[in-house]
Amino acid sequence: MKRQSKALNRDFIPLIKKCVTFLFVKDPNGEGYLPIGTGFFVAIRIGKGFDTYLVTAKHVLEPEGKRYPDVYARMNKRNGMSELVQFIFGPKLRIITHPDPNLDIALFRCALSITTYDYTTITRDFFSTKDLSGIVEGDDVFYSGLFGHFIGKERNQPVVRFGKVSLLTEEKIPINKQAEPEKLANLYMFECQADAGSSGSPVFFAHHELRQDKRGAAYEHATVLLAGVMKGHYDDLHIHEPNDYLSIVERQNAGIALVTPCYQLEEILFSDELVKERERFAKEQGFL
Repeated sequence: MKRQSKALNRDFIPLIKKCVTFLFVKDPNGEGYLPIGTGFFVAIRIGKGFDTYLVTAKHVLEPEGKRYPDVYARMNKRNGMSELVQFIFGPKLRIITHPDPNLDIALFRCALSITTYDYTTITRDFFSTKDLSGIVEGDDVFYSGLFGHFIGKERNQPVVRFGKVSLLTEEKIPINKQAEPEKLANLYMFECQADAGSSGSPVFFAHHELRQDKRGAAYEHATVLLAGVMKGHYDDLHIHEPNDYLSIVERQNAGIALVTPCYQLEEILFSDELVKERERFAKEQGFL
């Protein structure tokens, strides 16, 4: 998958939808499985092979700080169906997070058959950098993920939603104004609708520019880069107090999505700990 294209929708969208999976947990009432969010696959080259990780938002795996003992990834299969693949967390399968507890990213190692399952991965070539050279407010963004009102009966059916960059700043942004002390994090703000199921989705910059071909004809050229991981949306809180005894809090989506930057995902993936882990893995698999 190349990151540059003359035709963004035709070339990229089908592939990006394939790097996404839907995450579930068992219904505690014993009535099947409950969708909890979106994940996506990242592959890091090591020697002659790759090490693959499933990336999502930390709060998807640890709602309110309480970690699920296991999750299920619903994987589309090459035979046209899908199945749930269980991941049990423990010493052999660790959830890895950023040392900054306010950053909403989590990942774990994930090795799935590419002959059985119909998926693709994002490689480091697509990672945006901290300096974001050439990307400014007003540039296009899009993401693919789970839409709770329709997820697909037989297979995952990830939606693709589009928007604009609203704010790129080095200043940390409040993530929970009600917390004491106030929690802050480096985040991007995008004018892009998000809902609960989209948490953990991969979000992309689509930087467009006009170019000329050899005949002098103008065409639109798109460069696609992973912007980061969808955290969720900002809520406007409206408090109504009809009398002295009743207080009603209404939440309304403010239309701004919060995205954890890709460079912070890269900090996890290329920490000393994970680099050494990959080296051990590569030796065991004969990749070096």
